Amino acid sequence: MLSKYEIELLKNRLSKALGIDLVSIVIFGSATRSDDFTSGLSEIDVAVITLRKIRVHERMNILKGFRVNAVFLTLEEFLYLLKEGFPLIYFILHDSHVLYDRGFISKHKEEFKITEKTKEYLHRAGLSNLSMAVESYFRGMYRESLNSLYRAVRHAIRHICCEKMGVIPISNAEIVEKSRELFPDMLVSSIFVDLVRVRGFTPSRNYCREHIENVLKVFSEMYRVSYVSIDAIEEILRGKRVLKRIDAIIENEKLIWRVKLMEEDGSYREVDVG
Repeated sequence: MLSKYEIELLKNRLSKALGIDLVSIVIFGSATRSDDFTSGLSEIDVAVITLRKIRVHERMNILKGFRVNAVFLTLEEFLYLLKEGFPLIYFILHDSHVLYDRGFISKHKEEFKITEKTKEYLHRAGLSNLSMAVESYFRGMYRESLNSLYRAVRHAIRHICCEKMGVIPISNAEIVEKSRELFPDMLVSSIFVDLVRVRGFTPSRNYCREHIENVLKVFSEMYRVSYVSIDAIEEILRGKRVLKRIDAIIENEKLIWRVKLMEEDGSYREVDVG
Protein backbone atom coordinates (compact mmCIF):
# COMPACT_ATOMS: atom_id res chain seq x y z
CA MET A 1 0.00 0.00 0.00
CA LEU A 2 1.07 3.61 -0.48
CA SER A 3 2.44 5.49 2.51
CA LYS A 4 0.93 8.84 3.51
CA TYR A 5 4.00 10.51 2.04
CA GLU A 6 3.57 8.69 -1.31
CA ILE A 7 -0.14 9.55 -1.41
CA GLU A 8 0.60 13.23 -0.86
CA LEU A 9 3.36 13.10 -3.48
CA LEU A 10 1.01 11.47 -6.01
CA LYS A 11 -1.72 14.03 -5.36
CA ASN A 12 0.72 16.92 -5.75
CA ARG A 13 2.21 15.44 -8.94
CA LEU A 14 -1.23 15.07 -10.55
CA SER A 15 -2.38 18.50 -9.40
CA LYS A 16 0.72 20.21 -10.75
CA ALA A 17 0.69 18.35 -14.08
CA LEU A 18 -3.03 18.63 -14.83
CA GLY A 19 -3.91 21.96 -13.24
CA ILE A 20 -7.45 23.15 -13.97
CA ASP A 21 -8.13 19.98 -16.00
CA LEU A 22 -8.07 17.87 -12.83
CA VAL A 23 -11.51 17.04 -11.40
CA SER A 24 -11.02 14.12 -8.98
CA ILE A 25 -8.40 11.68 -7.67
CA VAL A 26 -9.45 8.55 -5.78
CA ILE A 27 -7.70 5.42 -4.57
CA PHE A 28 -10.12 2.52 -4.83
CA GLY A 29 -10.31 -1.25 -4.39
CA SER A 30 -8.43 -3.35 -1.85
CA ALA A 31 -5.81 -0.62 -1.38
CA THR A 32 -8.43 1.14 0.77
CA ARG A 33 -9.07 -2.01 2.84
CA SER A 34 -6.03 -3.21 4.78
CA ASP A 35 -7.71 -6.51 5.71
CA ASP A 36 -8.14 -7.39 2.01
CA PHE A 37 -4.81 -6.09 0.68
CA THR A 38 -2.13 -8.71 -0.05
CA SER A 39 1.31 -7.25 -0.66
CA GLY A 40 2.81 -8.34 -3.96
CA LEU A 41 -0.56 -9.45 -5.37
CA SER A 42 -3.12 -6.71 -4.75
CA GLU A 43 -2.97 -3.74 -7.09
CA ILE A 44 -3.03 -0.12 -5.96
CA ASP A 45 -5.86 1.25 -8.10
CA VAL A 46 -6.12 4.99 -8.72
CA ALA A 47 -8.82 6.79 -10.72
CA VAL A 48 -8.13 10.23 -12.16
CA ILE A 49 -11.10 12.19 -13.54
CA THR A 50 -10.24 15.04 -15.91
CA LEU A 51 -11.81 17.65 -18.17
CA ARG A 52 -9.71 16.63 -21.17
CA LYS A 53 -8.29 13.40 -22.56
CA ILE A 54 -4.85 12.68 -21.11
CA ARG A 55 -2.57 11.06 -23.68
CA VAL A 56 -0.63 7.89 -22.86
CA HIS A 57 2.83 9.50 -22.90
CA GLU A 58 1.57 12.25 -20.56
CA ARG A 59 0.16 9.67 -18.15
CA MET A 60 3.44 7.76 -18.13
CA ASN A 61 5.42 10.90 -17.36
CA ILE A 62 3.08 11.90 -14.52
CA LEU A 63 3.10 8.46 -12.89
CA LYS A 64 6.80 7.71 -13.35
CA GLY A 65 8.14 6.18 -10.13
CA PHE A 66 4.72 5.31 -8.67
CA ARG A 67 3.66 1.66 -8.21
CA VAL A 68 0.02 2.19 -9.12
CA ASN A 69 -2.54 0.93 -11.61
CA ALA A 70 -4.13 4.17 -12.81
CA VAL A 71 -7.24 4.69 -14.91
CA PHE A 72 -7.77 8.13 -16.46
CA LEU A 73 -11.34 9.08 -17.39
CA THR A 74 -12.79 12.27 -18.80
CA LEU A 75 -16.07 13.53 -17.34
CA GLU A 76 -17.89 12.28 -20.44
CA GLU A 77 -16.32 8.81 -20.19
CA PHE A 78 -17.13 8.57 -16.49
CA LEU A 79 -20.78 9.57 -17.01
CA TYR A 80 -21.17 7.13 -19.92
CA LEU A 81 -19.80 4.22 -17.85
CA LEU A 82 -21.99 5.31 -14.92
CA LYS A 83 -25.10 5.21 -17.13
CA GLU A 84 -24.10 1.80 -18.52
CA GLY A 85 -23.56 0.40 -15.02
CA PHE A 86 -19.92 -0.64 -15.33
CA PRO A 87 -18.68 -2.05 -11.98
CA LEU A 88 -15.51 0.07 -12.20
CA ILE A 89 -17.63 3.16 -11.54
CA TYR A 90 -19.39 1.52 -8.60
CA PHE A 91 -16.03 0.81 -6.95
CA ILE A 92 -14.76 4.34 -7.67
CA LEU A 93 -17.88 5.76 -6.01
CA HIS A 94 -18.36 3.30 -3.13
CA ASP A 95 -15.04 1.55 -2.48
CA SER A 96 -12.63 4.45 -2.48
CA HIS A 97 -10.64 7.02 -0.57
CA VAL A 98 -10.96 10.48 -2.14
CA LEU A 99 -7.68 12.39 -2.40
CA TYR A 100 -9.06 15.35 -4.36
CA ASP A 101 -12.52 16.21 -5.66
CA ARG A 102 -14.21 19.29 -7.05
CA GLY A 103 -17.60 17.94 -5.95
CA PHE A 104 -17.93 15.50 -8.85
CA ILE A 105 -17.64 12.21 -6.92
CA SER A 106 -19.95 13.33 -4.12
CA LYS A 107 -22.51 14.60 -6.66
CA HIS A 108 -22.80 11.23 -8.45
CA LYS A 109 -22.27 8.89 -5.49
CA GLU A 110 -25.88 7.69 -5.28
CA GLU A 111 -26.56 7.53 -9.02
CA PHE A 112 -25.08 4.10 -9.80
CA LYS A 113 -27.69 1.52 -10.83
CA ILE A 114 -27.09 -2.18 -11.50
CA THR A 115 -27.79 -2.94 -15.17
CA GLU A 116 -27.44 -5.92 -17.49
CA LYS A 117 -23.98 -4.55 -18.34
CA THR A 118 -23.02 -4.80 -14.66
CA LYS A 119 -24.04 -8.45 -14.53
CA GLU A 120 -22.46 -9.28 -17.89
CA TYR A 121 -19.12 -7.72 -16.93
CA LEU A 122 -18.92 -9.50 -13.55
CA HIS A 123 -19.87 -12.81 -15.18
CA ARG A 124 -17.16 -12.42 -17.83
CA ALA A 125 -14.63 -11.31 -15.21
CA GLY A 126 -15.24 -14.48 -13.20
CA LEU A 127 -14.71 -16.73 -16.22
CA SER A 128 -11.72 -14.69 -17.40
CA ASN A 129 -9.96 -15.08 -14.05
CA LEU A 130 -10.78 -18.78 -14.00
CA SER A 131 -9.17 -19.03 -17.45
CA MET A 132 -6.06 -17.21 -16.20
CA ALA A 133 -5.87 -19.49 -13.17
CA VAL A 134 -5.85 -22.65 -15.28
CA GLU A 135 -3.48 -21.15 -17.85
CA SER A 136 -1.07 -20.09 -15.08
CA TYR A 137 -1.23 -23.60 -13.63
CA PHE A 138 -0.14 -25.18 -16.91
CA ARG A 139 2.67 -22.62 -17.21
CA GLY A 140 3.96 -23.52 -13.74
CA MET A 141 2.94 -20.16 -12.22
CA TYR A 142 1.19 -21.60 -9.18
CA ARG A 143 1.13 -18.48 -6.97
CA GLU A 144 -0.46 -16.48 -9.80
CA SER A 145 -2.92 -19.32 -10.34
CA LEU A 146 -4.13 -19.20 -6.72
CA ASN A 147 -4.57 -15.44 -6.90
CA SER A 148 -6.62 -15.73 -10.10
CA LEU A 149 -8.78 -18.42 -8.47
CA TYR A 150 -9.50 -16.00 -5.63
CA ARG A 151 -10.48 -13.28 -8.12
CA ALA A 152 -12.60 -15.72 -10.15
CA VAL A 153 -14.72 -16.77 -7.17
CA ARG A 154 -14.95 -13.17 -5.91
CA HIS A 155 -16.31 -11.95 -9.26
CA ALA A 156 -18.66 -14.93 -9.59
CA ILE A 157 -20.19 -14.32 -6.15
CA ARG A 158 -20.60 -10.63 -6.97
CA HIS A 159 -22.31 -11.59 -10.22
CA ILE A 160 -24.79 -13.92 -8.51
CA CYS A 161 -25.44 -11.25 -5.85
CA CYS A 162 -26.29 -8.79 -8.63
CA GLU A 163 -28.66 -11.28 -10.24
CA LYS A 164 -30.44 -12.48 -7.11
CA MET A 165 -30.06 -9.72 -4.51
CA GLY A 166 -29.49 -6.53 -6.50
CA VAL A 167 -26.30 -5.68 -4.59
CA ILE A 168 -22.53 -5.75 -5.17
CA PRO A 169 -20.63 -6.86 -2.05
CA ILE A 170 -17.28 -5.09 -1.76
CA SER A 171 -15.03 -6.46 0.98
CA ASN A 172 -14.06 -10.10 1.44
CA ALA A 173 -16.12 -10.15 4.65
CA GLU A 174 -19.21 -8.91 2.78
CA ILE A 175 -18.67 -11.48 0.03
CA VAL A 176 -18.48 -14.29 2.59
CA GLU A 177 -21.64 -13.03 4.30
CA LYS A 178 -23.63 -12.82 1.05
CA SER A 179 -22.38 -16.19 -0.20
CA ARG A 180 -23.61 -17.82 3.02
CA GLU A 181 -27.02 -16.23 2.49
CA LEU A 182 -27.21 -17.35 -1.14
CA PHE A 183 -25.62 -20.80 -0.79
CA PRO A 184 -26.09 -21.94 2.84
CA ASP A 185 -25.63 -25.65 2.09
CA MET A 186 -22.85 -25.38 -0.47
CA LEU A 187 -19.04 -25.15 -0.52
CA VAL A 188 -18.98 -21.60 -1.86
CA SER A 189 -18.20 -19.57 1.28
CA SER A 190 -15.72 -22.08 2.74
CA ILE A 191 -13.78 -22.30 -0.54
CA PHE A 192 -13.66 -18.51 -0.82
CA VAL A 193 -12.45 -18.15 2.78
CA ASP A 194 -9.72 -20.70 2.05
CA LEU A 195 -8.65 -18.82 -1.10
CA VAL A 196 -8.42 -15.56 0.87
CA ARG A 197 -6.12 -17.37 3.31
CA VAL A 198 -3.82 -19.05 0.77
CA ARG A 199 -3.70 -16.57 -2.15
CA GLY A 200 -0.31 -15.25 -1.07
CA PHE A 201 1.24 -18.72 -0.75
CA THR A 202 3.75 -20.22 -3.17
CA PRO A 203 2.09 -23.62 -3.53
CA SER A 204 3.16 -26.93 -5.00
CA ARG A 205 1.68 -28.14 -8.28
CA ASN A 206 -0.61 -30.63 -6.52
CA TYR A 207 -1.79 -28.05 -3.98
CA CYS A 208 -2.68 -25.64 -6.78
CA ARG A 209 -4.43 -28.36 -8.78
CA GLU A 210 -6.55 -29.32 -5.77
CA HIS A 211 -7.73 -25.72 -5.42
CA ILE A 212 -8.57 -25.50 -9.12
CA GLU A 213 -10.77 -28.57 -8.84
CA ASN A 214 -12.45 -27.09 -5.74
CA VAL A 215 -13.18 -23.86 -7.60
CA LEU A 216 -14.62 -25.80 -10.53
CA LYS A 217 -17.02 -27.45 -8.07
CA VAL A 218 -17.96 -23.98 -6.76
CA PHE A 219 -18.68 -22.68 -10.27
CA SER A 220 -20.69 -25.83 -10.97
CA GLU A 221 -22.81 -25.26 -7.85
CA MET A 222 -23.29 -21.51 -8.33
CA TYR A 223 -24.19 -21.67 -12.03
CA ARG A 224 -25.87 -25.09 -11.92
CA VAL A 225 -23.71 -26.48 -14.71
CA SER A 226 -21.56 -29.56 -15.19
CA TYR A 227 -17.85 -29.08 -15.82
CA VAL A 228 -14.88 -30.69 -17.51
CA SER A 229 -11.85 -31.42 -15.32
CA ILE A 230 -8.49 -29.96 -16.30
CA ASP A 231 -7.32 -33.56 -16.82
CA ALA A 232 -8.83 -33.24 -20.29
CA ILE A 233 -6.62 -30.21 -21.05
CA GLU A 234 -3.56 -32.10 -19.86
CA GLU A 235 -4.28 -34.83 -22.38
CA ILE A 236 -4.21 -32.52 -25.39
CA LEU A 237 -1.01 -30.80 -24.19
CA ARG A 238 1.01 -33.98 -24.40
CA GLY A 239 3.79 -34.04 -26.98
CA LYS A 240 5.39 -30.94 -28.50
CA ARG A 241 2.33 -28.70 -28.63
CA VAL A 242 2.74 -25.23 -27.10
CA LEU A 243 -0.08 -23.71 -25.06
CA LYS A 244 -1.05 -20.22 -26.23
CA ARG A 245 -4.34 -19.52 -24.46
CA ILE A 246 -7.13 -21.10 -22.39
CA ASP A 247 -10.69 -19.74 -22.16
CA ALA A 248 -13.36 -20.99 -19.76
CA ILE A 249 -16.78 -20.94 -21.44
CA ILE A 250 -20.25 -21.80 -20.16
CA GLU A 251 -22.57 -23.07 -22.87
CA ASN A 252 -25.39 -25.60 -22.96
CA GLU A 253 -25.29 -25.83 -19.14
CA LYS A 254 -21.67 -26.99 -19.17
CA LEU A 255 -18.35 -25.33 -18.31
CA ILE A 256 -15.87 -26.23 -21.04
CA TRP A 257 -12.39 -25.10 -22.13
CA ARG A 258 -11.37 -23.51 -25.41
CA VAL A 259 -7.65 -24.14 -25.83
CA LYS A 260 -5.44 -22.43 -28.41
CA LEU A 261 -2.34 -24.43 -29.32
CA MET A 262 0.72 -24.04 -31.51
CA GLU A 263 1.54 -27.30 -33.25
CA GLU A 264 5.05 -28.61 -33.89
CA ASP A 265 4.97 -27.21 -37.45
CA GLY A 266 4.18 -23.69 -36.15
CA SER A 267 0.50 -23.71 -37.11
CA TYR A 268 -2.24 -22.71 -34.66
CA ARG A 269 -5.48 -24.45 -33.83
CA GLU A 270 -8.29 -24.14 -31.31
CA VAL A 271 -9.73 -27.14 -29.52
CA ASP A 272 -12.94 -27.18 -27.48
CA VAL A 273 -12.36 -29.53 -24.54
CA GLY A 274 -15.63 -30.87 -23.24
